[in-house]
Amino acid sequence: METYVEKLLLTLFGADSMSKVFIVERAHRSLATRPPPGAPALPIIARILNYKDSKTILKLAREKQPLNFEGNVVSIYPDFTRMVHEARKKYIAVKRRLWQAQIAYAMLYTARLCITYKGKERVFANSQQAQDFLHKYNIGHSKKGNGESRSGSSTPDSDME
Repeated sequence: METYVEKLLLTLFGADSMSKVFIVERAHRSLATRPPPGAPALPIIARILNYKDSKTILKLAREKQPLNFEGNVVSIYPDFTRMVHEARKKYIAVKRRLWQAQIAYAMLYTARLCITYKGKERVFANSQQAQDFLHKYNIGHSKKGNGESRSGSSTPDSDME
């Protein structure tokens, strides 16, 4: 599996993007039941030896979307602890409304939401603050395009790691 992931990453991003000692230390499929035919494959979890290579891969994955390998769409996400993942999950409803209203947003580490609305960036420490903001400005209910066009993620859940 490590060899396959190395081939995938080198094909997607090129050997010149990685360090001279680019190594996939570990790789395996997630522990879940096998999906039915035609459904997306199980995620592959990989550990890259060099931290700098990991950061390069994440940066290039954001810049070069959509990624395709051997006719398949590939998505690359950072790995977060369960606690961080659960905290980020609380923003799904907010992100869905922002996405529908075509308002730019980004998740910041650990679990903060940055919204760009009418040329200003606002950062929210929890989902309730973000919900209150959306309610105050009537975002995501009936009007579309209240702020700036979104960029980056293709769906509200796509940056859920």
